[in-house]
Amino acid sequence: MSGIPGLSYEIRDDVLGPDDLQALDVMTTPQFAWFYQKTVADLDTALDDLNDFQFTHLMYENHQVNSQLFPLLAPLFKVLDVACLIRAKANLQPRTEKRFFPAFHVDQPFYRRSKAAVFYLNTNDGITRLKVDGKTKDVESVRNRLLIFDNLIEHTGSTCTDQKYRCVININFIDKQFINAE
Repeated sequence: MSGIPGLSYEIRDDVLGPDDLQALDVMTTPQFAWFYQKTVADLDTALDDLNDFQFTHLMYENHQVNSQLFPLLAPLFKVLDVACLIRAKANLQPRTEKRFFPAFHVDQPFYRRSKAAVFYLNTNDGITRLKVDGKTKDVESVRNRLLIFDNLIEHTGSTCTDQKYRCVININFIDKQFINAE
Protein backbone atom coordinates (compact mmCIF):
# COMPACT_ATOMS: atom_id res chain seq x y z
CA MET A 1 0.00 0.00 0.00
CA SER A 2 2.69 2.49 0.93
CA GLY A 3 4.20 2.29 -2.53
CA ILE A 4 1.51 4.78 -3.55
CA PRO A 5 3.31 7.89 -4.80
CA GLY A 6 2.55 11.24 -3.20
CA LEU A 7 1.90 10.02 0.32
CA SER A 8 3.48 12.32 2.86
CA TYR A 9 4.32 12.79 6.51
CA GLU A 10 5.21 15.72 8.75
CA ILE A 11 6.95 16.01 12.13
CA ARG A 12 6.17 18.86 14.53
CA ASP A 13 7.96 19.44 17.82
CA ASP A 14 6.73 21.26 20.94
CA VAL A 15 3.11 21.18 19.77
CA LEU A 16 1.36 21.57 23.14
CA GLY A 17 1.79 24.23 25.78
CA PRO A 18 3.01 23.20 29.26
CA ASP A 19 -0.46 23.03 30.85
CA ASP A 20 -2.00 20.89 28.08
CA LEU A 21 1.04 18.60 28.06
CA GLN A 22 1.01 18.21 31.83
CA ALA A 23 -2.72 17.34 31.77
CA LEU A 24 -1.92 14.36 29.53
CA ASP A 25 0.60 13.07 32.08
CA VAL A 26 -2.36 11.52 33.92
CA MET A 27 -1.87 8.64 31.46
CA THR A 28 1.37 7.69 33.19
CA THR A 29 -0.03 7.56 36.71
CA PRO A 30 -1.15 4.43 38.60
CA GLN A 31 -4.76 5.67 38.49
CA PHE A 32 -4.98 5.49 34.68
CA ALA A 33 -6.77 2.43 33.27
CA TRP A 34 -4.80 0.45 30.69
CA PHE A 35 -6.19 -2.60 28.89
CA TYR A 36 -4.13 -5.54 27.64
CA GLN A 37 -4.09 -6.22 23.88
CA LYS A 38 -2.63 -9.55 22.77
CA THR A 39 -1.05 -8.04 19.63
CA VAL A 40 0.01 -4.53 18.65
CA ALA A 41 -1.31 -4.47 15.09
CA ASP A 42 -4.23 -6.91 15.52
CA LEU A 43 -2.58 -9.34 13.13
CA ASP A 44 -2.88 -13.03 14.01
CA THR A 45 0.52 -13.68 12.42
CA ALA A 46 2.25 -12.14 15.43
CA LEU A 47 0.59 -14.14 18.21
CA ASP A 48 3.65 -16.35 18.72
CA ASP A 49 6.01 -13.50 19.62
CA LEU A 50 6.18 -12.86 23.36
CA ASN A 51 6.96 -9.17 22.81
CA ASP A 52 3.98 -8.50 20.54
CA PHE A 53 1.51 -7.03 23.00
CA GLN A 54 0.63 -3.63 24.39
CA PHE A 55 -1.71 -1.84 26.73
CA THR A 56 -4.27 0.53 25.25
CA HIS A 57 -6.85 3.01 26.38
CA LEU A 58 -9.50 3.61 23.73
CA MET A 59 -10.84 7.14 23.95
CA TYR A 60 -12.99 7.38 20.84
CA GLU A 61 -14.23 4.92 18.21
CA ASN A 62 -17.40 4.19 16.23
CA HIS A 63 -18.72 7.74 16.70
CA GLN A 64 -18.63 7.36 20.45
CA VAL A 65 -16.56 8.70 23.32
CA ASN A 66 -15.16 5.79 25.37
CA SER A 67 -13.21 7.59 28.09
CA GLN A 68 -13.79 10.35 30.59
CA LEU A 69 -10.34 11.64 29.61
CA PHE A 70 -11.39 12.31 26.01
CA PRO A 71 -11.62 16.11 26.62
CA LEU A 72 -7.87 16.16 27.35
CA LEU A 73 -7.30 15.50 23.63
CA ALA A 74 -9.01 18.73 22.50
CA PRO A 75 -5.71 20.68 22.19
CA LEU A 76 -4.33 17.96 19.91
CA PHE A 77 -7.48 18.00 17.78
CA LYS A 78 -7.07 21.74 17.38
CA VAL A 79 -3.43 21.40 16.28
CA LEU A 80 -4.44 18.67 13.82
CA ASP A 81 -7.39 20.71 12.47
CA VAL A 82 -9.68 17.69 12.90
CA ALA A 83 -12.94 17.85 10.94
CA CYS A 84 -14.00 14.24 11.53
CA LEU A 85 -12.55 11.99 14.21
CA ILE A 86 -12.29 8.28 13.38
CA ARG A 87 -10.45 6.89 16.40
CA ALA A 88 -8.29 8.08 19.28
CA LYS A 89 -6.42 5.80 21.64
CA ALA A 90 -3.38 5.73 23.87
CA ASN A 91 -0.80 2.96 23.52
CA LEU A 92 1.69 1.88 26.16
CA GLN A 93 4.41 -0.63 25.33
CA PRO A 94 6.59 -1.87 28.20
CA ARG A 95 10.35 -1.81 27.81
CA THR A 96 12.03 -4.78 26.19
CA GLU A 97 15.67 -5.91 26.31
CA LYS A 98 16.03 -5.31 22.56
CA ARG A 99 13.78 -3.12 20.41
CA PHE A 100 10.83 -5.09 19.11
CA PHE A 101 9.05 -4.07 15.90
CA PRO A 102 5.51 -5.38 15.42
CA ALA A 103 4.19 -5.95 11.90
CA PHE A 104 3.79 -3.00 9.53
CA HIS A 105 0.15 -2.02 9.25
CA VAL A 106 -2.36 0.65 8.26
CA ASP A 107 -4.70 1.67 11.09
CA GLN A 108 -7.95 2.31 9.23
CA PRO A 109 -7.54 1.03 5.63
CA PHE A 110 -11.16 1.74 4.66
CA TYR A 111 -10.66 5.48 5.32
CA ARG A 112 -8.40 5.96 2.31
CA ARG A 113 -8.18 9.77 2.38
CA SER A 114 -7.72 10.17 6.11
CA LYS A 115 -4.70 11.01 8.26
CA ALA A 116 -3.00 9.32 11.16
CA ALA A 117 -1.13 11.06 13.95
CA VAL A 118 1.18 9.83 16.70
CA PHE A 119 1.74 12.08 19.70
CA TYR A 120 4.68 11.10 21.91
CA LEU A 121 4.12 11.37 25.67
CA ASN A 122 7.65 10.42 26.70
CA THR A 123 11.16 10.54 25.28
CA ASN A 124 12.77 7.15 24.78
CA ASP A 125 14.79 5.18 22.20
CA GLY A 126 11.67 3.62 20.65
CA ILE A 127 10.81 4.72 17.13
CA THR A 128 7.96 4.91 14.68
CA ARG A 129 8.99 3.43 11.34
CA LEU A 130 7.17 4.51 8.17
CA LYS A 131 7.30 2.96 4.69
CA VAL A 132 7.36 5.89 2.26
CA ASP A 133 8.15 5.62 -1.46
CA GLY A 134 9.76 2.22 -1.03
CA LYS A 135 12.05 3.38 1.80
CA THR A 136 11.77 3.34 5.57
CA LYS A 137 11.86 6.50 7.65
CA ASP A 138 12.46 6.34 11.40
CA VAL A 139 10.93 8.96 13.69
CA GLU A 140 12.33 9.18 17.22
CA SER A 141 10.08 9.19 20.27
CA VAL A 142 10.45 12.69 21.70
CA ARG A 143 8.06 14.09 24.32
CA ASN A 144 5.61 16.64 22.85
CA ARG A 145 6.38 15.60 19.25
CA LEU A 146 3.59 15.01 16.75
CA LEU A 147 3.96 12.83 13.67
CA ILE A 148 1.20 13.30 11.06
CA PHE A 149 0.97 11.10 7.98
CA ASP A 150 -1.37 9.96 5.24
CA ASN A 151 -3.31 6.99 6.55
CA LEU A 152 -2.25 4.64 3.73
CA ILE A 153 1.40 4.82 4.81
CA GLU A 154 2.30 1.54 6.46
CA HIS A 155 3.92 2.01 9.84
CA THR A 156 4.99 0.31 13.03
CA GLY A 157 6.13 1.50 16.43
CA SER A 158 8.94 -0.21 18.30
CA THR A 159 9.32 -0.83 21.97
CA CYS A 160 12.05 1.05 23.83
CA THR A 161 15.04 -0.21 25.80
CA ASP A 162 16.07 2.85 27.82
CA GLN A 163 12.86 3.73 29.73
CA LYS A 164 10.22 1.66 31.55
CA TYR A 165 7.69 2.21 28.75
CA ARG A 166 6.93 3.97 25.47
CA CYS A 167 3.64 5.87 25.54
CA VAL A 168 1.92 7.47 22.55
CA ILE A 169 -1.50 8.74 21.55
CA ASN A 170 -2.68 7.51 18.17
CA ILE A 171 -5.33 9.55 16.34
CA ASN A 172 -7.04 8.73 13.04
CA PHE A 173 -8.98 11.59 11.48
CA ILE A 174 -10.06 13.57 8.45
CA ASP A 175 -8.75 17.13 8.48
CA LYS A 176 -10.60 20.31 7.56
CA GLN A 177 -8.27 20.88 4.60
CA PHE A 178 -9.61 17.70 2.96
CA ILE A 179 -13.23 18.67 3.69
CA ASN A 180 -12.73 22.16 2.25
CA ALA A 181 -11.05 20.77 -0.91
CA GLU A 182 -14.06 18.63 -1.82
